Amino acid sequence: MQYGPNGTGANDAFLLSIATTRPELLPVQVRESEELLARLSAHGLIGRCQRLRRQIEAHNYAGDLLAGIDDLSHKIELEYSRNLAVLEAVSLTIGEGLGVMIKGASSFLLTSDKATLRCGDVDLVVPNGDLAVAHLLSM
Repeated sequence: MQYGPNGTGANDAFLLSIATTRPELLPVQVRESEELLARLSAHGLIGRCQRLRRQIEAHNYAGDLLAGIDDLSHKIELEYSRNLAVLEAVSLTIGEGLGVMIKGASSFLLTSDKATLRCGDVDLVVPNGDLAVAHLLSM
């Protein structure tokens, strides 16, 4: 999948809006639950799908789409818990008062809104990168 303004990725963020309001406008191949779920997941839209669950249910998508959204939501929450444990360990290693900036999970940490929860890797900005890397490698 190509991302960027000229690739399919630019259109996929718009996909959620169409999927929840006018699914008849989706291309036939995207109406299949597996393809739609893959695109929504690739663009971090699973949390928003949970927020818009009633609209998705109202359009009679196959039950496996909702089950897939639930499954991916659960996996994201588990990944977040794992990432949070890593961040806590790194914070303890770096020492108090030196600070850690977390990118990615920050919106969820600030709002507790699960619709903003997106996970993957852990991005850190720390004053002593060597110390943080050494600690992570020792885990």
